[in-house]
Amino acid sequence: MKNFRKFLQDLPRSDSGALLSDTEKRFLLEAARSSVVSAVRKTVPPSFELNEPSLLRRCGAFVTLREGNELRGCIGYIDPIKPLGITVCEVAA
Repeated sequence: MKNFRKFLQDLPRSDSGALLSDTEKRFLLEAARSSVVSAVRKTVPPSFELNEPSLLRRCGAFVTLREGNELRGCIGYIDPIKPLGITVCEVAA
């Protein structure tokens, strides 16, 4: 548990102290939504430029789908296998 706390303390943060800025959060939400839509429509997934260091950092992530307050699905992985931006797009599709 100490290692995990140290890991969290060492993560780069925005000026507000958050792990991701509001802009980065909006980007990830839009990327996830676009990936879901392209998967449902069976079209080519969108490509995104990952310019922010936080989106390039290897990180696990989960994408949760809801309809209203009802859980429709949740998928992802814990391990930091790929950059966060890529992880979100892949698990959303």
